[in-house]
Amino acid sequence: KTSQSCFCTADSISILKWFTCCFFVSIKTSSRCLSDLFCLCVYRKFSRGKMAESKQELKKPEFIKVEQLRPGTSGHNLRVKVVNTKQIVRQRGRAESLVGDETGMIVFTARNEQVNVMKEGSIVDIANAKIELQKKSMRLVLPFDRTGSVKAAAAEAADITVNEDCNFSLIEFDQVSIVEP
Repeated sequence: KTSQSCFCTADSISILKWFTCCFFVSIKTSSRCLSDLFCLCVYRKFSRGKMAESKQELKKPEFIKVEQLRPGTSGHNLRVKVVNTKQIVRQRGRAESLVGDETGMIVFTARNEQVNVMKEGSIVDIANAKIELQKKSMRLVLPFDRTGSVKAAAAEAADITVNEDCNFSLIEFDQVSIVEP
């Protein structure tokens, strides 16, 4: 038999060299499907190596402002300054920190190791936070599934002047049920 045609779209010379050395396997088979499958396996083998070599840069998180927070939303990244922190007496390992930026302030409920990061006057990055209503007021919290984080901000982070006139945790919200006819 003569050599079979292959629908392989590999563009690398190294793939072609490797393929040429091993092509006799597909020549001996009478099935075109096996030949195409062989080409696909070769292409995948070499394309994985290339993808591993070209590492993608991680995106820097986009920080939003406190004034953009709304009840029931999640996935927020904020860079805020800690105004003050109060331990919750009845619940061990919890603290409520008043945090803010130039647009306003909000109460952040810190748990366990997060409490240690929330020092008065420090600038912190809060990642993947959500807004919950507690006693009709907004609270910034991290999800229980540990997908969020609180870290001290990088050294190059500029100092934040907090707008203490606008505390979004003092706004009361009423939950309204909408009934469709």
